[in-house]
Amino acid sequence: DAHFEFNRLNSIEELDGIALPALTFMDLAYNEIKTLKGFPSAPNLKSLDVSHNLLTGLAEIDAIAKQVPDLLEVNLRGNYFCRSLLYKTKVLSCFPKLIGFDLQKVSHRTRKRIKQLPSVPLSEKVLLQSSDLCGAQFLSRMGSASKIQTEMKEILGENGDSKWRERVTELKLGSMGYKPSSKLLTTFPNLKTLQLPNNDISDADELQLSNCKCLQALDLDGNRISRIPGSLPDSLMSL
Repeated sequence: DAHFEFNRLNSIEELDGIALPALTFMDLAYNEIKTLKGFPSAPNLKSLDVSHNLLTGLAEIDAIAKQVPDLLEVNLRGNYFCRSLLYKTKVLSCFPKLIGFDLQKVSHRTRKRIKQLPSVPLSEKVLLQSSDLCGAQFLSRMGSASKIQTEMKEILGENGDSKWRERVTELKLGSMGYKPSSKLLTTFPNLKTLQLPNNDISDADELQLSNCKCLQALDLDGNRISRIPGSLPDSLMSL
């Protein structure tokens, strides 16, 4: 076992390249860890606690998935990425053998459902709704809107596989200080609902909404837009 909880660790890069074949339990809770890059190879690790740190991007989960393929229990509570609606699906997809997740039992039914999802863990809709970590609090903790932009690109993946995108009909990205690129929106050909309230959008024309051929409902409340976009899709029913 390895216990490093209640310290001031901000990274674990010193363990990069190290193999710990006999390790079965590691506790890194209550530190200041911002990244899991450099996580050691621990093929027999069964239980990992990285709760109450400063992890933000869901890619941090990918950083350890290959290193601990047989993980049975993981606790990631108290990190910023826990607020993402993709969080649970992401973790369960990366660790298909989990029986314990954030101090809760993982049912067989849940594991079966996760296995049926595509590699990008989204089903019929993408719902990235605002929460108490969004808006001013989110900006304060993340540091800047540019970091949020990077985070959202990481989650949505502008250049990834397009097959799963064809099933996406709804994007909710309210109160996040986030402006999606026109390139991103065109990667969702069947998008019907787009909600972007309370963001930092000043020019709606930059979104090139006319390229969203199936768009029916658009919400741009609470932005800094000074004029209605000059080009809107013919399919639009609610504005």
